[in-house]
Amino acid sequence: MLANAGSCLSGKGGGVLGLISLCFPAALIWILWYAVNSDRDDVHPILNQLIPAGHCACHAATIFECSSCLEPAPEFVANATEVEPWKYEYGRDDRNAGLPEQQCWTSFPGLFEDISRGARYWRENGGISRQALDSVKLVAGMTRAMIFDGDLYVVSTKSKGEDHRRKILATLSAMHRALAAAPDRRSMPNVEFIYSVEDKASDVTGIGDPMWVFARRASEASLFLMPDFGYWAWHNVIDGKNNEIGAYEDVVEKVRDLESELDFSQKEDKLVWRGKLSFAPKLRRALLNVARAHDWSAVKELNWRVKRNFLTLEDHCRFRYIAHVEGRSYSASLKYRQACRSVIIAHKLQYIQHHHYLLSSHGSTQNYVEVERDFEDLPAKMEHLLANPAEAERIADNSVKTFRERYLTLAAEACYWRNLWGGYASIAEKPELWTEAEGKRMPRQCVYYNKYYGVDRKYLMDAIAGACAFFSTLTFGPAESKYTHFAQYPHTYATGIFVVMKPQGEEGKVSVQLEWMGGKDGNPNTCVPGMIIPEEFRALNSRWPFDLCNTGGENGRQGGYGNDFCLRWTVDPNPAHNEPDLVLLPQHAEADLAKSFVDISYQLWILQKYVEDLGWYASIKAFSSFILSWNY
Repeated sequence: MLANAGSCLSGKGGGVLGLISLCFPAALIWILWYAVNSDRDDVHPILNQLIPAGHCACHAATIFECSSCLEPAPEFVANATEVEPWKYEYGRDDRNAGLPEQQCWTSFPGLFEDISRGARYWRENGGISRQALDSVKLVAGMTRAMIFDGDLYVVSTKSKGEDHRRKILATLSAMHRALAAAPDRRSMPNVEFIYSVEDKASDVTGIGDPMWVFARRASEASLFLMPDFGYWAWHNVIDGKNNEIGAYEDVVEKVRDLESELDFSQKEDKLVWRGKLSFAPKLRRALLNVARAHDWSAVKELNWRVKRNFLTLEDHCRFRYIAHVEGRSYSASLKYRQACRSVIIAHKLQYIQHHHYLLSSHGSTQNYVEVERDFEDLPAKMEHLLANPAEAERIADNSVKTFRERYLTLAAEACYWRNLWGGYASIAEKPELWTEAEGKRMPRQCVYYNKYYGVDRKYLMDAIAGACAFFSTLTFGPAESKYTHFAQYPHTYATGIFVVMKPQGEEGKVSVQLEWMGGKDGNPNTCVPGMIIPEEFRALNSRWPFDLCNTGGENGRQGGYGNDFCLRWTVDPNPAHNEPDLVLLPQHAEADLAKSFVDISYQLWILQKYVEDLGWYASIKAFSSFILSWNY
């Protein structure tokens, strides 16, 4: 560095000035780049003022009024035999994903505000046609799906990397849970929609497009809000490493266990925050700079690479005060902070999530403390709270009653999904599962098997038949090994086979998952074609949202069912596993095979996974590689 600096000052006359004119801007650019991208707390406050605000726009915020929020909804008599009117009870109703519609409205007043707002917007703008959906270009992180006659279909999807895949699947799984739990799922309205799992809608779509998103700005009126992926599960991938947070309910359970032995008065009397500075450097560094000189501060940056200053989500609850700061757009961590019986202190928010209408910053219902986006009033707000612990405890209690015990429960999430489908259906063109082609009524061909991946279904059926024939000649594991269907209950230690096939000469990639079950308990060897899935849905590490589909045997079909053209999500028969299936109908399609006189070469990578207890575990070892060719 010293040598380089010296070279900038060497030379004479105009040469020196020329070098300085080149070196100074380069140095300034590098310093600003470092300030924006560094996750270390080593940037001077003056330099922080030079960081471009970007999307932060520090004095802009979303302000909205919700007249119905947090107001008690009218109680109602559920049936003629009841004497007392029905009302929501925590401990009885919070985990009930199947509350009827009227009970949803009674339990969660104000939760559906953004759905009503979105429906009004589209009603005033002519509604949403199928042509409007067709005009939206799907890019990575987006999925087009459909609910038809109570079943959830995936029409098309695009993703890039593990993060997209996991969030897409978690969102579909959460939808399916709400759909399967509906008192009468067949009465659910038929809807076709597009959703994005990106943090910012502006990254994937234009102004005015109809789409479902996790968060939006007030100006993005065409968008509908949906619950984020974390309610199902958050499997966070950071620098290629898996950081599993798990289901939201699991986090809440850990918090409840911790707080059962930790009263509010026993918590550390400090403000805690941990976060990645580079997600919103100007905003987040402002918090650090304002808080650092105060005794009440436990505000620190987080470096995920070395987990410096790391705290588990539940350990945040050991503090009386928890700061919340937005990131690239919204921050998915708010709901985890709201699981604590602590005071949430948040700056004025730019991005709205589906439950933000329930935030109350003043009055008897106050459930958080709001500060300015530059945090200049944070010290005064903290001094007031520290001097008035009873007021702070009341705010913390209100937060728990509002969010942890009501609006962020499984029951509330399921009610929101079903209300979203109803509100969206009221302004959207009804979808069709069938289409007219060449004078015949045929199922709409989803792009998985035709347009996008460019792989004809007959090739996929060939792949299954050829792979099963190939496996029948092999012996896996020691002689005493017993192979079984991993989705059977109780789960037993078994070996599963994961096969990836890439048809040569075809565009795109296709995965086929099979399981070879060898002679357990005197039964014949069985090759189970579990499912055909696009490469986008492959290799989800330790949490698989799929079960295999056993097409025969004394136990019948072990999975759900699919469709010749579309993928269908169905109820898992194993409540312990409690995850939906994504499978192809077990129709062997002999006619397809008989007509397939095609030479195809397949390269098979056979990977071995071990199944233990309730799921796949992370150790994946490639133990062989084969080239298989066959002719029909």
